[in-house]
Parts: sequence; structure tokens; C-alpha cells
Amino acid sequence: MTVPPWRLRNGFPIMARHRFFTLSPEVLCAIGYDGRFQRVNPAFTEAFGYNERELRRISFIELATDEDQLTAKQELERLVEGSVTREFEIRCRCAQGREKWLTWTAKSYPKEKVIYAAARDTTQQKVAEQQLKQYNHRLRELSAASQAATEAKTELLANVSHELRTPMSAILMIAEVLQNNVANPDNYEAVGIIKRNGEYLLTLINQLLDIAKIEAGKMAVEKLPSSPHAILGEVESLVRIRAEEKCLSFRVRTKGEIPETVQTDPTRLREVLINLIDNAIKFTESGTVSVSVSYVDSDPPQLRFDVRDTGLGMNAAQVERLFEPFTQGDSSTTREFGGTGLGLTISRQLAKLLGGDISVTSEPGKGSTFSLFINTGPLDGIRFVSTRQPQSSENAATGNSVSPPRLNCRVLLAEDYPDIQRPVKYVLENTGATVTIAENGQEAIDLVLDANRKEEPFDIVLMDMQMPVVDGYTATRRLREQGYNRPIIALTAHAMESDRHKCLDAGCDDYVAKPLEMAKLIGLVHRHTQHAHSPNNTQLLIM
Repeated sequence: MTVPPWRLRNGFPIMARHRFFTLSPEVLCAIGYDGRFQRVNPAFTEAFGYNERELRRISFIELATDEDQLTAKQELERLVEGSVTREFEIRCRCAQGREKWLTWTAKSYPKEKVIYAAARDTTQQKVAEQQLKQYNHRLRELSAASQAATEAKTELLANVSHELRTPMSAILMIAEVLQNNVANPDNYEAVGIIKRNGEYLLTLINQLLDIAKIEAGKMAVEKLPSSPHAILGEVESLVRIRAEEKCLSFRVRTKGEIPETVQTDPTRLREVLINLIDNAIKFTESGTVSVSVSYVDSDPPQLRFDVRDTGLGMNAAQVERLFEPFTQGDSSTTREFGGTGLGLTISRQLAKLLGGDISVTSEPGKGSTFSLFINTGPLDGIRFVSTRQPQSSENAATGNSVSPPRLNCRVLLAEDYPDIQRPVKYVLENTGATVTIAENGQEAIDLVLDANRKEEPFDIVLMDMQMPVVDGYTATRRLREQGYNRPIIALTAHAMESDRHKCLDAGCDDYVAKPLEMAKLIGLVHRHTQHAHSPNNTQLLIM
């Protein structure tokens, strides 16, 4: 801004000051201590649309809009109080009803009882700021609405998942019981079909729930010391039989030395590897499926898992849309091989959560290679190894055939769904437990407290969280308040990570999601009751 002449008063010719004031392109004025305009320059009258005579009839305060007159009055009072310089911004009235935002720089001269001021038009800047503010506000509203919609969708899918898991749990448990008790091969195969298709439906439920959790930002991964060799061995034991059923050659190998342990989420890594290998097996009719792992000396360091097949292969257009939800190579692929196309979408998102990604190279008729990259975490002091013990198909086939332990427990099963009561009761009794059923949470609380009064406390509680009268969360809290300090295990059809925390916060010691795997259920009960106070007379509560 041009230096106003009143700042150079001493020794400055009056005529020069007058000429400067008149010719300056800046909006300049002189205001008396009474707030009246004593003088304005042509730029001022041009900016406001008033002539100098009209301006002399109004005060500086009256020039401000109604909303800003208080600010104008306060600033004028501060200037009158002493020789000060003030800078402030107010809206001012112009001729013909127009308004402008002006930034004022004013200096008070007590001896002359006059205030000299210059104004700068900031209307366009203010309008832009206001538009930006409105845009940001609208953006926040849209973001909040989008987040609310995503959370509502996630909540809906979680609730639908719960409603589907409960009957699915009954179907799979009954199928497992029947499969262990039928001699006729045709009947055995029929039960196997029920179980196999039930497990497939459960996979779809889990995939939809995973997609919702990823979109809502609620998919969590852990960072635990994990052995890549051990994870590969577990994955191989699970998928080798599927490859052999299609007469495919299946190989797993290590390329060079890799870290003995890495910091990752072993459960999510297994999930991604199994999905990639399952896809390779599904789309390969003959030939080979192989898995190799190698160390990538990058920043940060990574492991690379290559899943190769000699199957159908894909062209560039198919590869480009491969990771879109509900998409496979083409519609005919979906019709021939089935599937939702969600598995690869979830796998890539999990890979990113593990610090890496998935890339694909493929050629029609010659097969595909899916490369999974994950971060290793810090490797200070970690040994690098190259050997691993391959898992034979015989071991893979029989690895889960260990006889379940004997329980020798008294069981209280508090479950309101009759079709789950029956298989759980049957399985637990077949492993040595004595089972009594409670229909709701309040009945279960009463039975636990009655057992305490008789000095025959339950040794473990498996708590179904969704029951009438009193739910599992409330029942757990009341039991803890009443001094019950034995293990309580949550048993629920809800599968969100938040549900797990909710169960633990209520006082549960562990968490099991439905559908129940009978062998795991027996193992869980055995683990929590083997050190019970009275091993020959322990009691179990499933709520």
C-alpha cells in the first residue's frame, strides 16, 4: 500500500500532501473523533458510489452494515483513546443497496483529533472464503452421510449374518452328528452334500461380512511373530487334498533363504494364501499348481509368495477388472466355475493391510501367476533359513483325525434355539459330559447361583449372547457381580471384531463364533476345565 502522506507530516509540503490524497488510487479518508467524515478522496467516492457531500452527512459507524456497526463503533473508540494504528474488517453499505467487505488500516492523531484511514476491498476474497466454507461443510455432510450409510450397511450385514449363522450352525452341527452315525454309504454321501453346501454358504456369509468390514474401516490385522515356513505347512495341509482330487501336481518350495520369523497376522496371511491357491486349483483342469516364497530386499523388506497354475489364463482386460467386487474373468467363468468374485477383492485388501499388495501376470491358455507381497516387519537379529519340512498328503488327510478328549463334566446348556440344543447336548454327552438345558439367561443365572449356594459351583460358562429375558452380556456381568470367577466363554453368531471386544468387556474370558465346530468346542471345554478345582465333578455352562 502507498505510504499515506500523514505519516510524513514533518517537513512534507502541504500541497504535495493534498495532491497525493486526491490522486491516490487507494480508498482514503479523514474521520473526525465524532465519527463524521471530514474528507474523502475520489477513489473513496468511486468505491462507495456516494459523492463527498452525501458522505459528510453520515458517520463512519452508519456506513457499516447493521451486523457490523458494533465492530465499527468499538474500533472507532479504540482509535479515539490514543495514538494507535488499527486494522480491522467490516462490511460497508454502498450506494444502490450494495455491500462490500473492506479491510481498514487506520491511524489516530490526537493533536488534530483526526483519524486517517485507508480501505482495501476484500469482497471477492470473502465470497471465495464463504463458498469454500460452504463447500467444506457440504463435503463434511456428504462424508458423514456416506460413513453413516457404510456403517448402516455393515450393521445390517452383521445382523443378517447373525440371523443366517444361527440356523446354519444347527444345520452343520446336525450334519456332523449324522455323518458320524450313518453306516449306509448313500446316506453318508447325502449328509456330506448337506455339510459341504452349508460350509459354502457360510463362506459367502463371511465374504460379505469381510467386504462390509473393509469398507467401514473395521477390518483389523495383528502383528505377531510368525513363521512363514509353519504358515506354508498349514496351508499346504489344507489345500493339497483339493489338488489331488483333481489329479493336479501340487508343489510348495522356498526360493533362497527367508526370515525364520516375520511380524504379520498369520490368520489373515493364511486366508489370502488359501484363497489364491483355491482359485488356482479351481481354474486348472490339468497340469500343476505351485507355491513359492522368496525374500525381497526392499524398503521396507517384504516376502513374496508366487502362486502359479497351468489353467485357463486371462487376457489383459480380464486381469484389469479381476479385483473388482462380484467380478470374475467373464460371465461365462462365473457360470462354469461358480463363485461370487469377492475372494480376490478381499484378498487384495487384506494384502494392503499387511503392508503389501497382489499383482497378476497371465496369458490365455497358459495359466496365471498371482504374486502376494507382505511386509516382514523389523528383521534385526532374525535368522534366515532355506529348508522346510513338506507335509505329505497322508498327514494332511489324517491331521484332524485325533480322537477328542474325554470331558467328564456336568454341563448347563443355556440356549434358546432348540435345533442347536440337540446336537450340542448329544456331542457333549458322547464325550462324557452330563448336560442340563436352560432356556434363557435368567434361568442360567438362577442355576449358577443355586449351584454356588450348594457349594457345587460351575467350572466354566459358555455364554450364548443372544437370548430372551436376559441376554448373555447382562448375564455375564451379573454373574461377575455375584462373585462367579470361573471362566466364561462367549458363544455367539455375531462375527464382527467389535462383538468380540463387547463380549470380553462384559466379562467373558474367550470368544467362539457360530457355526460351532464340534471338535473345537470339545477342545475348548477341555482346555478350560482340565485344571478345574474338582476334575471329577466339573460343570459347564453354555449360555
